[in-house]
Amino acid sequence: MKKYIPELKKILADIGEAEEKDRKADEERNIFVERMSVENWKEDKYQELTKRKILTEAAYMAKLLELKFYVRFIVNQELKKGENVCQGQEH
Repeated sequence: MKKYIPELKKILADIGEAEEKDRKADEERNIFVERMSVENWKEDKYQELTKRKILTEAAYMAKLLELKFYVRFIVNQELKKGENVCQGQEH
């Protein structure tokens, strides 16, 4: 099980980084919206910030999926190892 820890730590660090980028993109867009009035609204800037928010959120979700699939891989490997141990004891 210990052999999986470095990769898990890396994935978790990547998730933290992606989450922070997503939070900053959300904050930047919210600040923009709060400061803009109807008279000086800049749709192109809003669209740019919205696109960045969508991309950072997608990157964050992708990292969560990577973690999910890696944990699933670890569980399957450990189950196979357990089956092999059980089969070896039957003989």
